[in-house]
Amino acid sequence: LLLIGGVSLEEVQAALEDPSCKPRGSFTPVSRTWPMGFSWSSAVAQSYLLSLCEKSGLQISGILACDVRSPSDLRLTHAAATDDIMLFAVGDRL
Repeated sequence: LLLIGGVSLEEVQAALEDPSCKPRGSFTPVSRTWPMGFSWSSAVAQSYLLSLCEKSGLQISGILACDVRSPSDLRLTHAAATDDIMLFAVGDRL
């Protein structure tokens, strides 16, 4: 890259996992993009939404999802679906 690619040493170092590493010899590239096939954008969005729920004070034990046990207290529950957060409340909990 340095010799024939028109890339500067600073650009190479910025792309390294450890930018303080001094390039000596060759490097093996790794992907910095999501692979095709799995719906990575949905997985990233759901992970982000769940972190927002937690930061907002919603308890992880109150989440409704097909891969976790249903909450024992259903007075305030929530679910995340790609780019939506759904809140379910009984009474004046909100």
